[in-house]
Amino acid sequence: MNHDDALPPLQVPAKTVPVPTDVSPGMRRIIAAPRRPGWDVLLKTGEEWRAAANALAAKTLQAHPAIRERLHVTVEPSTMDGVRVYVVTPEVIPPAHRDKLLSHVHGGCYVFSPGEAGTTEAILMAGIGPFLTGHS
Repeated sequence: MNHDDALPPLQVPAKTVPVPTDVSPGMRRIIAAPRRPGWDVLLKTGEEWRAAANALAAKTLQAHPAIRERLHVTVEPSTMDGVRVYVVTPEVIPPAHRDKLLSHVHGGCYVFSPGEAGTTEAILMAGIGPFLTGHS
């Protein structure tokens, strides 16, 4: 057999994986939750990836208004040096942080959460950050 010959994929039977006991109860619930529909779909083309990204972004954006309101955060589209950005600002900025800038690039920036849908983590950092750092 030539090493360039196409080989069929190896079939591995499914198995049950226990939920770990050495994580928090909240994390146990997340791990035990059913997988989202389509988690195992293998996208093959750029068009398929774009459609999946847009569908996920639409769902994400539905939740944003309530999260922004609850965390007292605003999100404004802007441009910096020709680059489209979103400026995420907490309602209250602690005095020690008024001269600071946090630049956030979300982990899925090249595939999922395009545009404003990519601001979820930044909204959480802006809204919850002061509580985590002890500054209010």
